[in-house]
Amino acid sequence: MEWEGYLWADHFGDPTREHHAVRQHVGIWDLSPLRKWEFRGPDALGAADYIFTQDLRHLGLGQIRYAPFCDGDGAMLGDATVFHVGEDRLWTFTARDEDGDHFRAAASGFDVTVEPITDELACLQVQGPGSRELLRPFLPDIADLPYFRFWPEPVPVAGVLCRVARIGYSGELGYELFCRSAESEGLWDALLASGGIPYGLAATETLRIEAGLILIGRDYVPRRSNPYDVSLDGLVRLGKRRFIGQEALRAIASSPPRCLVTVLVEGDSTTIPPAGTPLQMKGGTVGMVTSSCWSPTVGAVLALCVVARATAEEGRSVRLPVPGGELSGAMRMAPMHDPGRARARS
Repeated sequence: MEWEGYLWADHFGDPTREHHAVRQHVGIWDLSPLRKWEFRGPDALGAADYIFTQDLRHLGLGQIRYAPFCDGDGAMLGDATVFHVGEDRLWTFTARDEDGDHFRAAASGFDVTVEPITDELACLQVQGPGSRELLRPFLPDIADLPYFRFWPEPVPVAGVLCRVARIGYSGELGYELFCRSAESEGLWDALLASGGIPYGLAATETLRIEAGLILIGRDYVPRRSNPYDVSLDGLVRLGKRRFIGQEALRAIASSPPRCLVTVLVEGDSTTIPPAGTPLQMKGGTVGMVTSSCWSPTVGAVLALCVVARATAEEGRSVRLPVPGGELSGAMRMAPMHDPGRARARS
C-alpha cells in the first residue's frame, strides 16, 4: 500500500495468521516509512514542550513519551512518540511529511533545528509475548529495559548496531529496533530466521482496533478533532508552561463533548459497519464509527467510535444502521484486548 510516497507491505499472504502470530508468539513489522524528525540544539526540549501537549521539558535521557500536537484552536494535527536521544537531541515519529513544516514553524523562536531523518533511519517492530525471548540471544540484558524506555547508545543485534526501545503498536509486549536503513535488510532476515513471523498493515489494523489504539485519518481528522475526542485527556498537561493550543484545550477540558469507545457488535463477520456509520440510541444519533474490523482474538466485530461523552457508559446498547438492516452492539469503555495494558507492560 502507498502512503505519502512510500510503499508498505499490506500482508504476507494470510493477515489472520499474522495477527495470531503477534498475539500468541512474535511478529516482525517494518514501519520504516513512518516519518522521523530530529530536533537538535540547546532548545530541543523546550521547543518540543511548546509543540506537544505532553510535558517534555523534563523528559529524561532514554525516555519516550507519546503525545498529540495541535493547532492554536486545540485541533490535533497529529500524534507522535518523542525520544530523548542525547544531549540537545530528540527524535520524534509522526505520520505525515507536512508535520515537519509545522515543527519548523513552531520552533522558529527556539535555538533548535528540525531535520527529516526518515530515509536514513529504519525501524523494525518485534511484537508479541515471545518478543523478549526472541531478542534475548542477541541482547542478554533485554529484560532490564523498562516500558517506554530505550537504550540511548546503539547496541549490536545480529551484527547491526541498533537503538532498542520498549514500545510498540500492537497491545503486546514489544520492542522497536532502529538502525541505518542500509543495514535493515540483514536485521530483518536475522529476526525472521530467529522465529519471527512477518506481518503487515492488515494485521496491524486488527491488532490496534482490539487494543483501542488510534490512527490518523480514521479515528481523528487533522484540524478537526481534538485530543479529548479520542480520550487522550491524560496526555494534555494544561498546567505546564505554554504550548500550542493550550487555552483552547483548557476551555474544552471543562466539559469535553466527545470521547472514544469500543462497540462490541452482535452477529457474525458478514457485516462490518464501515467508518461513518452512525451510532443510535433512543432519541437519536450519539456518535459515529471511526474504525471497525472482525476481531480474530475476540471472535466478533469491533468498532472504535467517537460518541457524545454524556452517553458513554459501559454496556450501553446502541444500534448501527447498515445497508439492508440494522446491527446491535454494546459500548465498552476500555479496549477489548488487555484493557489494563498488562501484556504490554509485562
